[in-house]
Amino acid sequence: MILPRLKLARMLLRNGGVIFVSCDDNESTNLKKLMDEVFGEYNYIGQITVASNPGGRDYGGITRMHEYIYVYSKTDAASLNLVEDKEKKFTQFDERGGFELRELHNRNIKFNKENRPNLYYPFYINTTLADANGLYEISLEPKEGWFKLYPIELQGVNTVWRWGKEKSKANLNTEIKAKRMMKGSYQIVQKCRESRSMARSIWWDKDTNTEKGTLALKELFGSKVFDYPKPVEMIIKMLQMGTHRDTRDIVLDFFSGSSTTAHAVMQQNAADHGDRSFICIQLPELTNENTEAFKAGYKTLCDIGKERIRRASKKIRDAAWPVTAEFDMGFKVFKLDDSNLKKWDNSYTRDYDEIASRIRDYYDYLKPDRTPLDLVYEIMLKCSLPITLPIVEVVKANTTAHIITHNR
Repeated sequence: MILPRLKLARMLLRNGGVIFVSCDDNESTNLKKLMDEVFGEYNYIGQITVASNPGGRDYGGITRMHEYIYVYSKTDAASLNLVEDKEKKFTQFDERGGFELRELHNRNIKFNKENRPNLYYPFYINTTLADANGLYEISLEPKEGWFKLYPIELQGVNTVWRWGKEKSKANLNTEIKAKRMMKGSYQIVQKCRESRSMARSIWWDKDTNTEKGTLALKELFGSKVFDYPKPVEMIIKMLQMGTHRDTRDIVLDFFSGSSTTAHAVMQQNAADHGDRSFICIQLPELTNENTEAFKAGYKTLCDIGKERIRRASKKIRDAAWPVTAEFDMGFKVFKLDDSNLKKWDNSYTRDYDEIASRIRDYYDYLKPDRTPLDLVYEIMLKCSLPITLPIVEVVKANTTAHIITHNR
């Protein structure tokens, strides 16, 4: 089941794209082997362990509390973004905001005075003038009475700074200053203002709990219409890692379920005014007649997903974004089928009445259960036009035309 989808996913993925695949420990080993085969071991980015059920599921002798997310890229052109670190709290502040200190010294002895001479130079420290954070004024020019400081020596090697002289000059006494250490020594430090950090390999916060996903969906529908939906916040974290707000990224979900991914894309777009799009794929699996979903009128999983997108988009629009002409949370629904055109009967015949009958029958070239708009989308697909383009219906002289806008 999964191998053909993985091969298709790799074919569709852009060179700078990434894929996240979720599973529990039943198929974790097999999935890793398939991912290595399809995407290549060298494109393995990492495995994330998600504490999805702190209460655990009691079976098999060990209470299952977690699942996995495998992350792969298509090529080495891909890179993951930093994500918001909710636990980070700055303890030092200046006129530009909060920061934490990071030494400017590069402790990797592979980079040293011999092979990076441009990174080896002295700072001069005014040891008599400290600011409110206890940091001292520095200069790149020698001044009388100021302390001269080179990068320290490690393992007999003259190490270097992380920044060149020009960059240090541009950030002097704003983003870099000196800090007094024990025993009267000094260190050049950088003010790091980044509130984001690299994603961790273990996600244990409440946002990734499946119970939160269940409660959120129940709040949206008023009843439990889907079992164990992924929490929106967990998908949002993946979006923050793998997409950008202004590059018109497309997020594809092969197993959309209750359409959590669509919900997450809309919510993240609302949060950062992004321009991401989603494609969600789901087989129209029938809901059980004894479930609340079936009793509420949702006969298939697709029905649940479509309604969720409608309700989530309205909730997000009302709560997070002013109603503007540019704001679009619309979506289109397509069902996979064969051609909308009748198949021409090209079997050989010399019966001219039969040929005439076939021609008359083909005047109405659409199949009985299809509409002209169905045909429009089929033509768009065959012409490689994006099926998300707006379509305007125009009626003139009893003839209906469909105009594909945006100058197409």
